[in-house]
Amino acid sequence: GEFTMSIRKKLFAAFGAIVLLVIFVSIVNIMQVQRVNSNYETIVDEQQSMLLQASEMKNNLSTQGMLVRQFALSGDLSVIDNLNAEREKMEVHIASISTIKHKELSEPIAKIIEEHQFFNEAIDKTVEQAKKLNYEDAKITIINEVRPPNQYLLNNIEILIAYYEQQLVTLSDAAKRDAKMAVVMTIVLVCISLVTAVVVALAMSKFITTPIHKLQGAVLTIASGDLTKEDVSVKTSDETKDLAESF
Repeated sequence: GEFTMSIRKKLFAAFGAIVLLVIFVSIVNIMQVQRVNSNYETIVDEQQSMLLQASEMKNNLSTQGMLVRQFALSGDLSVIDNLNAEREKMEVHIASISTIKHKELSEPIAKIIEEHQFFNEAIDKTVEQAKKLNYEDAKITIINEVRPPNQYLLNNIEILIAYYEQQLVTLSDAAKRDAKMAVVMTIVLVCISLVTAVVVALAMSKFITTPIHKLQGAVLTIASGDLTKEDVSVKTSDETKDLAESF
């Protein structure tokens, strides 16, 4: 038979459609915000890790320079253990940065790896001279062969630090922009939802009130004693149609 839907069901259907639209908009917005947050957290963690590593390399070089000078001046063999421990840490850092593929850092990283080799050779030479009690020669080696690559390494590590600091600033700015975009998107989606809700409400209002107005006119016509008017035609399939047919 003919499909019928009561006015109550129509109202519930319209309300349900609006609720579903609002839920959909909310889910889309939440997913967008979570995606942005997840991406930035991953990138920021990576940049902060690399910045920390570069800072540790800088401190490591300063410590190695201090220890080799201390050994050259005192000949205290206990210093060698601390020096070797720092050199091992530096080797780990060098191995780590050698895997970095950023084009902007390829040149300073290549220079760091190259100068690190010269730095190690100069330290080995200084240690051997100090072990043979050639302290004056060791001091000269520190000045002429240890200090230049040490300073060169520090300069290039500063380039890494500056790069990662700038990256964090750039990421922060981008995160702020995306946060603003998320807010704008939320406002736009909410506005679309509101407009859709208003359109649906107006359509339902017209759909329900138009036949009621026809019936109201028919009632007034009959009340005036005019029974010549044609039957009221209602296209809806609800209580309004049943009421119209009763006329």
